[in-house]
Amino acid sequence: FGDTTKLVRNLEERCANRKDCQIYLNDIVQVYFQSRLSAVQPMLQQSVTTEPTSNPNQDPLTHLMDVGIPYLVNVVSEECKLFRKFFTLDALINSHLKTMVNEISMVVYEKFRSQIIKR
Repeated sequence: FGDTTKLVRNLEERCANRKDCQIYLNDIVQVYFQSRLSAVQPMLQQSVTTEPTSNPNQDPLTHLMDVGIPYLVNVVSEECKLFRKFFTLDALINSHLKTMVNEISMVVYEKFRSQIIKR
């Protein structure tokens, strides 16, 4: 991460007080999020849609609660740590990280919602 982190830190410093430069930083964050979401969402989707193997008779909703939610919490925690390795500006963290967490959470939410509707 070394060179990339240095480059982003340098850009953050330059953009801290310049509105015209913040557009570029926002674009970088958007590209970062899109690449991370495209990497994480399929794995999360697979995690919450796999059938229970340890207990085949387990209710799908219970399985989602036992497997999907803890996995989601772990993924979000790791993604937050990774994001903070690259970006340090509080404004970026507060706005963009919230968006990413919401996007990741939607995978589990949609699965959870569909299970509840089926009942």
